[in-house]
Amino acid sequence: MVSQLELLKIDTIIFDFDGTLHRGEKLSLPIFHECLQLLYKEFHILKEYPSDETILSQFGKQADDIYPSLLKTNDPEVISIFEKCVEEAEVKAFKDGKGELYPNVKTTLSTLKNRRFKLALCTNARTDYFEAAIEYFELNNYFDEMIVAGQNPGKNKTWMVGKIIEKLKTNHFVVVGDRIHDIQAAKNNGGIAIGCAYGFGRKEVEKADLQIEKFEELLAIFHR
Repeated sequence: MVSQLELLKIDTIIFDFDGTLHRGEKLSLPIFHECLQLLYKEFHILKEYPSDETILSQFGKQADDIYPSLLKTNDPEVISIFEKCVEEAEVKAFKDGKGELYPNVKTTLSTLKNRRFKLALCTNARTDYFEAAIEYFELNNYFDEMIVAGQNPGKNKTWMVGKIIEKLKTNHFVVVGDRIHDIQAAKNNGGIAIGCAYGFGRKEVEKADLQIEKFEELLAIFHR
């Protein structure tokens, strides 16, 4: 159980992106279906086609983990074709204005920044996807530090959060995210985990120290 005194000491809030700030399923789920259908047709794949739930269960993981797990193959040709299809379509979708943040994300981030919290972004996304999203949503001015898995191959969320708290020189931080690796990254670095029950992690967030149902609930938690 997290005490009010522990929360009062917090000076840094580290956010995941998809499933926390961004409604990634709105943009990516149709794209995954489109690319899967092309792949199944081209390679005459007969295995069971994945459901929406199966696809969404992979969101928030690193691309190198998503594609083999979803396709149930390590065939480099199949993975490469699918990866290229998804990557190109997602970047184009952002440029076409199809991304969508959860309600009140920007106003909440702005308020937290005005309350003098240091804000950081830590995501398992690919670099091209992340850069397209940041540009489209104009998020650069909200964050003191941003780190993306695509620029740090082989590194996990625990490592990335560790780099953020090192750069921002803090021992009092929370990680806000919707997947188990967000929660583990907070705890492995000695921080507090806040789980987003509205994201992709579902029951995974039960392991967090706190849970929120809406993004703006952070304002009541961090009210100084």
